[in-house]
Amino acid sequence: MIHSPLTIPGPGPSAADGAIGAQLRLQRLFSPASGRGIMVAVDHGIEGVPRGLERVQQTIQSLLPLGIEAFLLNPGMFRHVAGLFRGPHRPGVILAVDLYINSPRPRGTPQGDAHVLIASVEQAVALGADAIKAVLVFGQSDYGAYADNVATVARVIDQAHRYGMPVMLETVVWGQALPRDEWATPEFIGHMMRIGVELGADVLKVPYADPVDEFAALVSACPVPVTVLGGSHAEEDAVVAAAARALQAGARGLVFGRNIWQQRAPAGIVRRLQAVVHAGSEPGR
Repeated sequence: MIHSPLTIPGPGPSAADGAIGAQLRLQRLFSPASGRGIMVAVDHGIEGVPRGLERVQQTIQSLLPLGIEAFLLNPGMFRHVAGLFRGPHRPGVILAVDLYINSPRPRGTPQGDAHVLIASVEQAVALGADAIKAVLVFGQSDYGAYADNVATVARVIDQAHRYGMPVMLETVVWGQALPRDEWATPEFIGHMMRIGVELGADVLKVPYADPVDEFAALVSACPVPVTVLGGSHAEEDAVVAAAARALQAGARGLVFGRNIWQQRAPAGIVRRLQAVVHAGSEPGR
């Protein structure tokens, strides 16, 4: 008689296991020495080819020796550059799993609001990501689009936590219904942060807004780490000064893209930002 091998189904992931995995992965995004991190966003190509990011692999290679804590990429591009992230001292990997669309034309004039998934949590786990990033967009003119965005983010966070994958939630005002002077305040940003926490985010990526003391009050009240996004391109000194204020307010890190690889000397501004983030030095050369 031939006996077939005994198959014992293993248990599925528990909530406790997921919490442990998420915390371990989240730690990889921050320096163990300072507890803070610089994360370079190179995911902008999903909207077309931005100036300064024509060759993603070369951009990453040029910044790797600087000891950046993590890079943010789209899963498709990460498959092409994954070899750069092998080794014992590799930077962390954050993969974007969704996309906000406001025009059918690459880098076109905004015409509407839509939010779609471009990858699954399972894909991010298979690719070896340390975290995933999703967006929660405010200011949309279509209530249905906003509702779909909220529902999708909540579902992604739930799925991610089952796999021990932390979620960076980017709370932004990209919709056309809110002028900048109505939302670029600590009070409004605080509302966005709170909604992100209520949806289950493990770390927030948010705009910074002065004054420092008001932003600091938001950060101190937030139960999850707060990182600050870079926004549109600005002059180097202004970028470093804004970063210093954000860190002074208690932010745990920076997630900058254009304000690094669109600068005249990307390595130079990274070193200045590292002084601010890890050493707490005043901005300047």
